[in-house]
Amino acid sequence: MKTLKEQQTNAKLAGLTTFEAILPCTSCGTHERYTSTRACIQCQKNHSNFYNSRNREARQAYAKKYYSDVEHKLTEAARGWLVRLNEKAGCAYYGDPWNYLNFSLDDLKEHLQRYLDHHGWSWSEWGIKWQIDHKISVAAHISAGITDPNRVHSLSNLHVIHIDDNRRKHAKSWEQYLSENPSRASLYNYSNGAA
Repeated sequence: MKTLKEQQTNAKLAGLTTFEAILPCTSCGTHERYTSTRACIQCQKNHSNFYNSRNREARQAYAKKYYSDVEHKLTEAARGWLVRLNEKAGCAYYGDPWNYLNFSLDDLKEHLQRYLDHHGWSWSEWGIKWQIDHKISVAAHISAGITDPNRVHSLSNLHVIHIDDNRRKHAKSWEQYLSENPSRASLYNYSNGAA
């Protein structure tokens, strides 16, 4: 009989995200497992439901703060940029992002506000109408051997673009994206000095 690890390996090779284990879970008796971790799917769901029910108020308070407090949301975004460097380039940036970046929260907010003013967008439309984008992607910096957060996430590399453009742009440079989509260029003509 195959071991659970062998079953997992076969499922990975077949490109499956889940697999049926030969032996049932000792906790719940079901057979379905996640390929990535071999964890029992039903037990994971039970744990998540239990955690969510016990921490509902804390999660709601966090969500309210995250979506209404621009400074908190910007700090979380900056922390996310550093986490991406950690994951993709093996860096070790943890904790307060403002300890690693050579600009402050106020500098970032003021920088992005110029773009918002140009487009007539508001902070409340973040994630709905617009997103913060890296003109040269994090991935492009890493493939060029650049992992200094002050180069990858410099203010000159950050700007605000329409959410649809951000999705279509993916990891292309901003310059390349606009050359391939010239009809979008007029929307981003920053004659007022936003860029």
